[in-house]
Amino acid sequence: MARNQITTVDVGTNSVKILQLEFAEKDITIVGSGVRKYPRQSASEKIPDEVIIDTLKRLIAEENIKTNSVAIAVPRLLTTVKGLAGLPASASEEEIEQMVTIQIQPELPFDITGSVYSSYNIQRSSDGISLEVVAAKKAAVQRYIDIAGTAKMKPKAVIPSSFATYAVVFDNLKEQLAGRTLAVADIGAGITDIGIIRHGRLAISRSISFGGNNLTREFEKEYDLQFQEAEERKIAEADLSSSDKDTPVSKWAENLVKHIDRSLRAFAGEANSNGPSGLLICGGGSLVAGLSQYLSDKLKMSVNLWNPLQETSGHSLDAETQMELSVALGLGIIAADGEKRAPTVNANLLPKEIKDRAERAKRKITILVATAAAILILIGAGLGLAGWRHSQKASYEKLVNELSMLEQKAESRNAKKALGNSIMMQRMMSPYVTPLEVLLRMSEKLPDRRKIALTGLNIDKKGKVTMGVEVSQHADVTEMIQALNELEFADGVRLFDEVKQGAISRITKENRPVFQVQVACVLNADAIQETK
Repeated sequence: MARNQITTVDVGTNSVKILQLEFAEKDITIVGSGVRKYPRQSASEKIPDEVIIDTLKRLIAEENIKTNSVAIAVPRLLTTVKGLAGLPASASEEEIEQMVTIQIQPELPFDITGSVYSSYNIQRSSDGISLEVVAAKKAAVQRYIDIAGTAKMKPKAVIPSSFATYAVVFDNLKEQLAGRTLAVADIGAGITDIGIIRHGRLAISRSISFGGNNLTREFEKEYDLQFQEAEERKIAEADLSSSDKDTPVSKWAENLVKHIDRSLRAFAGEANSNGPSGLLICGGGSLVAGLSQYLSDKLKMSVNLWNPLQETSGHSLDAETQMELSVALGLGIIAADGEKRAPTVNANLLPKEIKDRAERAKRKITILVATAAAILILIGAGLGLAGWRHSQKASYEKLVNELSMLEQKAESRNAKKALGNSIMMQRMMSPYVTPLEVLLRMSEKLPDRRKIALTGLNIDKKGKVTMGVEVSQHADVTEMIQALNELEFADGVRLFDEVKQGAISRITKENRPVFQVQVACVLNADAIQETK
């Protein structure tokens, strides 16, 4: 069984985070990982894409990360989420897609023609269909796709960061979420994602442009330091257990509380409830000493530091690195196993044209592999047929020599005549060349019978072969005709001659277009003579 592996990329404000994950039925194993920071001069400096790409390339090379199947995060700050309800219960998937396009168009804060969107959490009932839609500007999503592509990675999914964080919480704690309302805050360097989980579903998610770099900026201003010096001092001195309200960390924490409290109050108003019963914090910014207790005192609720990698195996990452990887881990959960592990946020903002191009490339590779295998089978079968013919020829010559020795004796003439008649009768009852077994074996061993399949085969006594074929595309017929034309019995002697195809007809099987054609050929006269 092929291993279910995926590589995930979280392009953060201060660093790039990568995980290479392998999924089993219940377990997640970290096969490879890495975090690499950008060079920067100040906490407020905007990092150019060229620097991000160079950092990503270096990280891939250092950690020997696979890049052929990749999921990448897009900040929740760049997306908008809308809920739709009351769609007809009988609507098909195609009809739902059309209705979604019409209904969300006036709701988006940007032009729908320049956007990408994905429906998720689709719920069907007798009363109708409800779902949610996440959308973003195509240019914003394309930026992250281009970053990954320039680093020689092949994105298969683009997922909002807050969805990824929720997916890890749900995968780790689903039994504890029933009947509860829980909040989670991923405090990054430049952005904090806040999600409210109610009865196991991501009820609301928001992003705020506030994080660990705001604290570093406080140290830069307070002590007139460069970025690296301010980071080192922040790590050494930031401690909320002190009652001093004039320190940089106290000012930062006070602003963080305001942002989180505003989001919690907004949910309580929308849900007409008292709000979440607890808060989980993760991300690099959550490691500020005393932060969980400080938030608990200010918000009047239980606040716990949460390790997103607590249920994974195969790694020896330090605690700080583990706290930074919630988004990267959640990307893998959604992209590799979203239907089972995170069904209510199983969304993908990869543009449709990229999905279609990847699907066409996959089909083309599958067809080429199937065609190559068929040609190899035909060639191998032809060589086996040649060996069988030579063996029959040797047996016949041996028999002729024995009869020649016996024909000198009068008492053997009658036996010779009877034996010759028997051999002639045997030849009349079966053709000289019988590729039936070869062609049947070819049909049975094709890697994908949905691409090229034999539906009928007939061989007459004159050596004419007629076969019925079903293929996925017209090009498959051309490949098969070419293979039959090029198949040789011996050097310069073709096995088949007069290979022709009949008219191609199109039918539908299992909701897929299928092309049917009859191919006819004859056994080459030179090939038959070669065996005599």
